[in-house]
Amino acid sequence: MTDSVGTAVLTGIALHEAGSVMQSFTRSNPSPTGTWFFAQISGDGVNGLPSAAHIRLGDLTITHKSADGGTEMSIMYLQGFGHGEAISLSFASPGLYLWLECASQQGPTTNVDGWGTKIARVLYNGGATVTPYDPSVTIYDPFPGQYRLSPSIDPTSNRIAIRHMDASFNESYVIYDLTAFAAGDFSTPLLTIPLISPSPGTQQGWTLLPGGASIGLLTGDHTSGTNPSPPGDTLLTEFNGSGIISQRRLTEATGLVWREPEGLDSVSVTGLICNGWTSGPSTAYKANVYSRAF
Repeated sequence: MTDSVGTAVLTGIALHEAGSVMQSFTRSNPSPTGTWFFAQISGDGVNGLPSAAHIRLGDLTITHKSADGGTEMSIMYLQGFGHGEAISLSFASPGLYLWLECASQQGPTTNVDGWGTKIARVLYNGGATVTPYDPSVTIYDPFPGQYRLSPSIDPTSNRIAIRHMDASFNESYVIYDLTAFAAGDFSTPLLTIPLISPSPGTQQGWTLLPGGASIGLLTGDHTSGTNPSPPGDTLLTEFNGSGIISQRRLTEATGLVWREPEGLDSVSVTGLICNGWTSGPSTAYKANVYSRAF
């Protein structure tokens, strides 16, 4: 294992839900001019519900930010979708599709949070509030009866990976051709990659890496008396069906208060991978994004 210091891309970015940490993020274009989309659990009072209910029901707020992160361009509320563990984008005509988990359900563990059991493709519509059964949402059910599904798209290979968990807590990443998957064909997966075992630390984000044959996994916890920074316990692990390819401890952003790893996204054209950090205080969380070569 090696220590790795990333390069700051965005720092101190306020998202729409000030009291909710970001869960994941992605960009509308891999180039530096692309705008950003962040997923959070909806905040206290949204649609008349307390934050604890949003966590249980899997209600998400998507914040669309400008390329420099300084301007909130729009928001969208997604009710009953899940935890927002990973989000991706594909282009519509016109507009963009968000890909993420949906049909939130608790389990199979005793964790009270709601997580997706299906995959959704959602036409992004700033200002809208939708459920998984809105006409603008296409639902995919590649693993009926399973839990904690989430997607990640690699545009360089035109592939999509789906993470899922069975009732015995076994987790895998199954990779498909994106065109076939979008057409509802789940019969010919290209690769199946079991989660590395044992999983190191709390899972905080994942992405399908460029080339579409390996997974990037972000794990770790917020800083505390038992997890001081530096170096902290946050790891970035690349693995495939044969096991771990590389593992790095992320040691940047040491001055952040709270400093919790949240979200991972590859930037395929430039050969970078971006990881997120949440910083406090809890009444005004901020998003921070760093990048490094993978």
